[in-house]
Amino acid sequence: MPKEKLLRFAQVHTGSGSNLAVDTNRPDPAVIPLGPSGGGGLFSTAMDYARFCEMLLQGGQFNGVRLLAPRTVEMMRTNHVNPDPLKTMPAGTGWAWTFKS
Repeated sequence: MPKEKLLRFAQVHTGSGSNLAVDTNRPDPAVIPLGPSGGGGLFSTAMDYARFCEMLLQGGQFNGVRLLAPRTVEMMRTNHVNPDPLKTMPAGTGWAWTFKS
């Protein structure tokens, strides 16, 4: 994120109630990640993220325009973690997007 836009950046918080505090154990958003990290380095507005989610819910289309192939959306919704680790992971976790439409 360019330094001139950092004031628009929402800070990540941790804890709750009287223990709510800014999470200082986060990477610097002005530094480009050195390697792949899922969503590392991706920033957007809430409205754009909502539009992205709507596109996924519509199978890769938005406002009648196909942006992703159906197979791409299917792969994004597929958990790519082997079944054994999933036995000890809480529901809803894994390596995929989970949407209920």
